[in-house]
Amino acid sequence: MSYVKFLLSLFAAVVLAFLVLLWPAFGKNTGIDVRFFSLMGASLRFWAIVVAFLGVFLATSRIANRWLRAGLFWVPATSLSALGVALASFLSYVLLGRHS
Repeated sequence: MSYVKFLLSLFAAVVLAFLVLLWPAFGKNTGIDVRFFSLMGASLRFWAIVVAFLGVFLATSRIANRWLRAGLFWVPATSLSALGVALASFLSYVLLGRHS
């Protein structure tokens, strides 16, 4: 179960860091920004935010109280992971699906 918690925390931290860094770009641009595709490899700030959010998610996954752990870890981690999968599938549909 600890592997599942770690992978879920890692994926949720990546999605959350991605959304945090792209938040200022949503109101200013009309198309897909160059930063949208180059965030993961080029930005040290991106990976620093991922490590910080991963630490928060891993710390909240070890809370002893069952209800508090469900509210602070399971709900945010699963909803962010579902949002990440939905965004990835939407982008793949938009970028690859129109050519067929």
